[in-house]
Amino acid sequence: MPRLSADRREQERQRSALHRKIIAIFKAMNFVHRDTEHFQFHLGGRDMEIDAVFAHENVFILCEDTLSTDTDHLRTKNDTMQRIRANKGDFFRIMDENIENFSQLHEDYEIARLKLFYIHICGAKDEYSKDEMDEFPEIKLWGSNNIDYFKWLAECIHCSTRFELFRYLGLSKRDVGVARSTTNMAAAQAPIIYPQNFVGPIQGCRVVTFMLSAKELIEMSYVLRKEGWVRQSGLYQRLLDKQKMGKIREYIVNNRSSFFNNIIVALPSDAIVLDSQNHTYDLFDLDSQQIGLRLSLPYEYNSICIIDGQHRVYAYHEGGDREDVVAPLRRDRHLLVTGVMFPANMDAGERVKLQSQIFLDINKNAKPISPDLLIYIQKLQNPLADTSIAQDVLEFMNEHGVLKDQFQKSTLNSKGIKTASIIKFALRYVVAIEDESDRESLIHYWDGDKSALRRNNSAARDAYISFCAEWLNKYFTGVKYAWRAHWDFDNHTSLLPSVVTINGCLIAYRHQLKVNGLKDVAFFKAKFSKWTKSFAKNTFEYRSSQYGRFAKDLLRTVFDIDDR
Repeated sequence: MPRLSADRREQERQRSALHRKIIAIFKAMNFVHRDTEHFQFHLGGRDMEIDAVFAHENVFILCEDTLSTDTDHLRTKNDTMQRIRANKGDFFRIMDENIENFSQLHEDYEIARLKLFYIHICGAKDEYSKDEMDEFPEIKLWGSNNIDYFKWLAECIHCSTRFELFRYLGLSKRDVGVARSTTNMAAAQAPIIYPQNFVGPIQGCRVVTFMLSAKELIEMSYVLRKEGWVRQSGLYQRLLDKQKMGKIREYIVNNRSSFFNNIIVALPSDAIVLDSQNHTYDLFDLDSQQIGLRLSLPYEYNSICIIDGQHRVYAYHEGGDREDVVAPLRRDRHLLVTGVMFPANMDAGERVKLQSQIFLDINKNAKPISPDLLIYIQKLQNPLADTSIAQDVLEFMNEHGVLKDQFQKSTLNSKGIKTASIIKFALRYVVAIEDESDRESLIHYWDGDKSALRRNNSAARDAYISFCAEWLNKYFTGVKYAWRAHWDFDNHTSLLPSVVTINGCLIAYRHQLKVNGLKDVAFFKAKFSKWTKSFAKNTFEYRSSQYGRFAKDLLRTVFDIDDR
């Protein structure tokens, strides 16, 4: 056999490491692994292969782990899953006959009850775009961001991570395990329903305090983590802190007791209030304090949104250190919960906005909130603020154009330029919409519907963000062309891909805008070709927050503007 090249050996090493990481993640979630790598089989008219199968109860995950970013490969795997779904019974028969102990994974279930999912996992790509996910609907696509997120969560809360996976897969409690004819209800213990004048006005919401077991809370709850797999606005929660989680779990083990401070949650809309005769009450019609009533919640996975207290809840996680002690406590210990019930006519965006405000009010005097998370929360509170617009423009540029994939998307992955300082000290002023006459902001040059934009019309907002990104991309395309010898986002030998250089370029762009107006790529190519200084780490003279000084030198040297 010919000896593999050094590059091929390194590729095989990385691929093996990825394979082991995926197995570790799913095993931590209490899934059973069956190795199907290199097993080729014929099904539905073609040969196929899958790298691994993971099973929990009736949920089966078929996995492909790869370093390939080839679109044709995705198309093949999408077709593979289509054929497996169409020949489900034959697939399980082939696995049972050829993979040792495979039949044990589903011996308690009829074939029709088995849930099949295919996750394509690429270790060489940060994340997949919505267009890519829409193009291949039969398979789930994971890049390194999803891998890192589930790995982190599994290291923090072990087997309890599977409820987050169920949420990702869109599985309800009735989908998992033995079929149930009805939805179980969780009886909240000792509920106290407060009249509105007791707690003050909270935008028409009602507040109820009750108790639920830690086990019920873990299974029924979810968290809107900014670093998670969900790709949407309105994510305001921090990642779980391993060290903090460990200390709380140690407290639980040593004291065998619950906590006296309340977990704050958003309740599902189908929570109901009953009296001793099982008469139903509308929570919003109760105008006096009620103690003799029961609060009944659908016992459904991922139905309660934790606003504050995720560490206290998930410290009771299944698996991990001292599980022998924690398991009965998870079942028997009840946690104090304050639930917020939203009016039926409040839209989802307003609900998340209010949740984030509650989170911010509770945590403003606790552990400092990271700058990135604070910007996210501020965007929920005021989507038209300059920092909110700037955040969306930067995210758009990170998806399209010359700076694609160059900014940090997750704190779990240090790859990329950090964004908080760029938004706060430079980009916000370029895209601010408050003053249309400000010739240093792109709003002055936009001919879209500014009135609709100020009403936060989504179409107008998207159009303005696209406009800003388009012209900034032209600017940075000129920068890249002129400074292509220094444009080094991968090898880290240059300081061109850094906060100081990006901010300096943005500040210079803002000031030259009032002189030159909107200009195309050719203009900036010619202008930036005047710059002859080096960006090498050992010679670049601008450090840390000296982007203002860098911008002044750019204006003078590149644009012939003396900005004193």
